[in-house]
Amino acid sequence: MNVFGYTVNGTQCSRLVFGAWAIGGAFTGKVDDKESLNTLAFAFENGISFFDTAPVYGNGHSEWLLGQFAQNKRTKIFIATKGGISWKTHSSGQRVMEPYGSSKNLKRELEASLRRLNTDYIDLYQLHWPDPKTDIAETFETLTQFQTEGSIRFIGVSNFALSQLKQAKKYAEIIALQNQYNLLSREVETELLPFIEQEDMYFLSYGSLAYGIFTGKFYPSYPFAENDWRKTGISPTNNYFIPSNFEHHLKQVNQLKVLAEELHCSPAQLAIAWLLRHPRIYPLVGAKTIGQIKDNIQALQVNVTSEIEKELDHVFT
Repeated sequence: MNVFGYTVNGTQCSRLVFGAWAIGGAFTGKVDDKESLNTLAFAFENGISFFDTAPVYGNGHSEWLLGQFAQNKRTKIFIATKGGISWKTHSSGQRVMEPYGSSKNLKRELEASLRRLNTDYIDLYQLHWPDPKTDIAETFETLTQFQTEGSIRFIGVSNFALSQLKQAKKYAEIIALQNQYNLLSREVETELLPFIEQEDMYFLSYGSLAYGIFTGKFYPSYPFAENDWRKTGISPTNNYFIPSNFEHHLKQVNQLKVLAEELHCSPAQLAIAWLLRHPRIYPLVGAKTIGQIKDNIQALQVNVTSEIEKELDHVFT
């Protein structure tokens, strides 16, 4: 199956994006590097050419894996990574991620990302989170400098509200926004998606499968691994896995399964296909195994009818 043919500012890339968050191994339990590399290769061989990662995904491990995979393929793939967020250790001993968008830090992060990714340029470099402590002009003038020097091709942002995006666009040409968007989290529909359309930008949706909820494999007492963030339900972007919310979402997924059966697809495929309705949305689909990415790719063959769309709106709003 070939999913090539879509472009981001003239660059050929796939409509589906391989989200390399999970293969970093820091958030979702044990990951086998050999299996991850095989999964990346399978995705590429089956038409996925757009890969998204970040330094904090396993303290650089996700980037390193992508760099190993990308050898001899660099001109055939579109690599997106991020900067401007670092691990900090609080006095309690807990390690947390904090925004850090200073010029000095961005230069340090970019150099490290280029080394791990085994490349001399990055296609899309995204500010991972807004940093209220750093002047926005400093941050985005630095990113524009990277672009002028040729170490990055395009500039993007992630986890930005509309007001922050508008402010950032005063200092840099921003082509993409990456925010959480799926059937459970639809806040971006009100302002951000219309702005993306108006400004001729692209939207990368992370959490496309609600971190596995839409696969239909979970149940109320599902045994998440001890180092899996879903076990605690604590996340800076959602509260899907807090027990009461989790049980409610599983009931919604049961209805998603019924609708998916009507279209002869899996619930995950339907959730991805729902995102693909909008031509400017590029869904991130994470995978740790060939089976997972194979299932995700099949979403490109699912046609979400207007009737199914209305049913989904009824279930998830």
